[in-house]
Amino acid sequence: MPATELAQAPELKPNTLSQYTFPKHFPKTLSTYVSALMQVGLVTQERVTMDVEFYYMANAGGRLLGAVLSGLTYQTGGLPQMPGTATLLLAGAAIASRSLAENVQDQAV
Repeated sequence: MPATELAQAPELKPNTLSQYTFPKHFPKTLSTYVSALMQVGLVTQERVTMDVEFYYMANAGGRLLGAVLSGLTYQTGGLPQMPGTATLLLAGAAIASRSLAENVQDQAV
């Protein structure tokens, strides 16, 4: 390939990459940030290693469950069923988080 063809490669604008990746990855980034804050808030000094290991295992399990459930939900009910399933899972996560926070407060007192 002649050097002139290499010199004619298309130019990327400075914001081209960021304008497409930022909106796409923002929800995941925000979710990761919030879950990390929750993890730091719930860790006890005596069990740091076990608590952090549990966090990573639960995170991986949640991603697997989410992938399987989203596929099953879409196959069985299509797009209209997706928000209902997401709402149920969000309610379950809120209940679980509240009970975890109450347990930590009871142990601290």
